[in-house]
Amino acid sequence: SHKIQELRQQESKFVGDLQKAKNDSDTMHQASATDNRKIEMEHDRMHADQEDLKAKEGQLRKNAADLAELEHKLMAFKDQLASPFSDSLTPQQEAQLSDLTGKHTALQKQRQAQLAKTNELERQMTAM
Repeated sequence: SHKIQELRQQESKFVGDLQKAKNDSDTMHQASATDNRKIEMEHDRMHADQEDLKAKEGQLRKNAADLAELEHKLMAFKDQLASPFSDSLTPQQEAQLSDLTGKHTALQKQRQAQLAKTNELERQMTAM
C-alpha cells in the first residue's frame, strides 16, 4: 500500500512534469513563430531599403552625369567669353545687313509720314 502510494505520487509528479514540458514547448513554439514573423518583417524592410538605395544610387549617377554636362557647357561658355569678339561679317552677311538697313530706314520714313497724317487728322478732329 505504501508502495502504491509512492508509485501514485511518482505518476502524479511525472504527469505534472509532462504537462510543464508541454506548456514550455507550446511557449517556445509561440516565441519561435513570433521571432519568425519579426525576421520576415526585418527581411522585407531590408529588401525595401536595398531597392531604395539602388534607386538613390541611380539618381546620384544621373545627377553626376548632369553636373558633368553642365560643367562642360560652362567651360565652353567661359572659353567663348575669353575669345575676342569678332564683328567681321561675310560678304553675304554684309549685303543682307545693307538691305535690311535700307528697308528699316524706308519703314521709319513711312512710319513718320503716317504719324504726321494721324496727328493732322487728330488736329482737324479736335478743331471741329
